Amino acid sequence: KKDWGLSATVNWDYSPGLALTSITGYRKTNFFQFLATQASTQLNSENYQTAEQAKQFSEELRASGTFGRFSYVVGGYYFQEKLNTTAVANFNGIVTCGVLGVPVGSIPGTFAEAGTGCNTESINANTMFDGYAVGGRLKDTAYALFGQLSYELTDQIGIDVGGRYSWETIKQPYQRFLFDALFRRQ
Repeated sequence: KKDWGLSATVNWDYSPGLALTSITGYRKTNFFQFLATQASTQLNSENYQTAEQAKQFSEELRASGTFGRFSYVVGGYYFQEKLNTTAVANFNGIVTCGVLGVPVGSIPGTFAEAGTGCNTESINANTMFDGYAVGGRLKDTAYALFGQLSYELTDQIGIDVGGRYSWETIKQPYQRFLFDALFRRQ
């Protein structure tokens, strides 16, 4: 996994009545995982692969200040994330007949050893191959506008009025593929 990011906060104080702030962030992630069970033996039974690549960017700009007993904050926010992901799982005949409980001999055209449900001599030639693959892309874009106005009635009592309006768009085309094939010795 490789994961890194950058962020920065910059403040500009022009006067008591106006201060500007920018908060910027960028992050990138690359992730890959491969898992093969019993990969170093004749029982190479299954493998899983997962990959993910993500990038995200955000920016917040705001202005704030005070005028007598009034203070304010107004600003905007932007966020975008792009994510690509895939996952694949393969299962061969040993998993199908032994672990998942579907004896190869119970399928027409395959052979089974007595008591095991699997013919270990012909399992590579008579392989049940099952699995799935999923993947998709995500694009998330968000915006926000916000503001707050405060008034100090006394040194200990004040009134605050504020609000935030946000909207977000998420696009996520998603694909799924299931496969199931039986390869038999002719």
